[in-house]
Amino acid sequence: MEPEAKGLAGSQGVVGGDPGAPLPPPAAGAPAADIPAAHASQRQLPTAPGAIVLSLEGSQLPLVEGLETAQEAYQALERVHHRTTAGAKIHTTRRLFEMKLRPGGNIRQHVTEMLSVFNELRLLQVNFSEELKVYILLSSLDKSYDNLCLSMESMSPQDLTLSYVTGRLSDEQERRVREGRSGAGSSTGCRGGGQAR
Repeated sequence: MEPEAKGLAGSQGVVGGDPGAPLPPPAAGAPAADIPAAHASQRQLPTAPGAIVLSLEGSQLPLVEGLETAQEAYQALERVHHRTTAGAKIHTTRRLFEMKLRPGGNIRQHVTEMLSVFNELRLLQVNFSEELKVYILLSSLDKSYDNLCLSMESMSPQDLTLSYVTGRLSDEQERRVREGRSGAGSSTGCRGGGQAR
């Protein structure tokens, strides 16, 4: 272990180079099966910081096996989790673009689901501008919303806000329910929609 890492480990009471030293308690909520594996791994790798090893699940132990410093262990774990984050971004973005309102579907529920996915992407640090969110939402509608979309085409992007569009869609849903159409039959959607979810 490098001197700085050894000093840090010692100052925080982390098990370091002495394989016979008492082991710290396992991470809270660690499965019982992982505890012996973590302890064994720590003894096999006496130079790896014990706190990192004990905080891992048994399936993650091979990722830090053979590493000598906390920095190496952190970087190895970061590479794996970075791939996972990239995968989550791809999966969630694809899910967003595959969302389509079914003919006769509930527009309020559809809008709520889309806003939820936008929020998931924001948490993954994939940020769409409000203008782009409006276009993605309108593109997800079935063809019965074409006239409504056409009525918004002449608006300036500054006026075409997400709250304005969701309000118009909610009003349209109410109108259709009052007329007993529930969104079916009329040729009123935005181009790009139509595939059933």
